[in-house]
Amino acid sequence: MKKGRNGKDYYSFELQTDEGKLVRSVGFDKNTHAKVNHYHMTGSPVKLVNVNKSKDQIFINSTSSIFEASRDDVKFQKMHDVNSGESSVAISSSINIKLEQLQSLSTNQKVNVEGILSLGLEDPKEVSMRDGRKGLVKEDCVIEDETGTAILHIWQNAIKDCKDGVAYQITNLSVKNFSGEIFLGTTTETSFDKSDFQKEVVKGKEVLSDTEKEITVEEFKLVDKVSSFHMCQNKSCNKRMPAVEHGSAIFKCEACGTSQKLKHVKKAISARICIELEGKDVWLSSFTDVMTTLMSKAGVQKDATVDEVTNALQCMENIPIKYNVRSKYILKAF
Repeated sequence: MKKGRNGKDYYSFELQTDEGKLVRSVGFDKNTHAKVNHYHMTGSPVKLVNVNKSKDQIFINSTSSIFEASRDDVKFQKMHDVNSGESSVAISSSINIKLEQLQSLSTNQKVNVEGILSLGLEDPKEVSMRDGRKGLVKEDCVIEDETGTAILHIWQNAIKDCKDGVAYQITNLSVKNFSGEIFLGTTTETSFDKSDFQKEVVKGKEVLSDTEKEITVEEFKLVDKVSSFHMCQNKSCNKRMPAVEHGSAIFKCEACGTSQKLKHVKKAISARICIELEGKDVWLSSFTDVMTTLMSKAGVQKDATVDEVTNALQCMENIPIKYNVRSKYILKAF
C-alpha cells in the first residue's frame, strides 16, 4: 500500500468492467487489499459490494466487500498486458499479513507471517496426501504475533527445521479452512527464517492446551452427510466396506480383498453437525460412539434409516457435548 498526502494508506488498481473498459479503483483497507492481491494473482473475476462510484473511479472502504465471481457471469473478454503505470497491487506470490487479518482472507491465499512459534507435544501424524503418497504433518502448532494467534499445520521436512518458542519470519504459508475454522499450513515453498520479533506474554501453549471443551448446545442447527456403513473387520485395513446386497451373507472388502460374514461385520455411522458458537456457525464431525449415544437419547433404533436419524438429531435440544477445538470432532455426548 502507498502513503497518501494526507498520511492515509491506500492502494489503486484498474478494474475491467466491460469489453475494453478500465475503471480506476482506489481502496483504503488492508483486508480488501489482501483479497485484491490474491484475485489479481489468480486472474479470478470479482464482484464488488457496497463501494462508492463516481463517473470514472470506484472507491473501496472498510465496509466494502470483495468476492470471487463466477466466470460464467463475465460476458466480455479479459484484456491482457494492461499497464496503466499506477497499479499498486503487488505482483507477488504471497503477501505480508498480521494474524488479525486471517479471517478476511481467501482459502489457499499465500501469506507471510512474523511471530513466535509454539509447538505441542504430539508426534507428527502420517496421512495420505492427494497424490497418494504418505506424508507427515504436525498439527499442534501455534504462530503468534502482536495482533493474535493462529493454528499452523507444519508438513514434511519443515517439521524438523522448527524450534519451540523461537521467533520466525515465515513466508509462503497457505490459508486453510476446515469446518469453518481458519488456519495456516506450510507449502513446498514455505521457508522459516529466525527473526528479532519479541512479545512479552506468549499465549501459544495456552491455546494448545485448551483443546477440549464441554458445552451445552441449544440445538443442532444443520445436519449433513449422515452416513451408515459397514467396517472391514481386518484390523490392518479397517476401511469402509461396499454396500451390502440384499440377502447376501458374505461379501468382500474391496480395499484389502478379504471375504467376511455379514453377521460379524461392525456397522458404523457418522455425520456432520452444525452448531452455533459465539454467533458463528461451526461444523463438527460425529462418529459411531457419539452417534450411538445421540440416537439413544433421541429414541432412534440402531437400524434406523439415514432420514430418520437426521430428523431425530434436528429435533434434539439442550445437548451436552465435549468436542476437540482443533479437530472439530465431538468426543462425547452426555
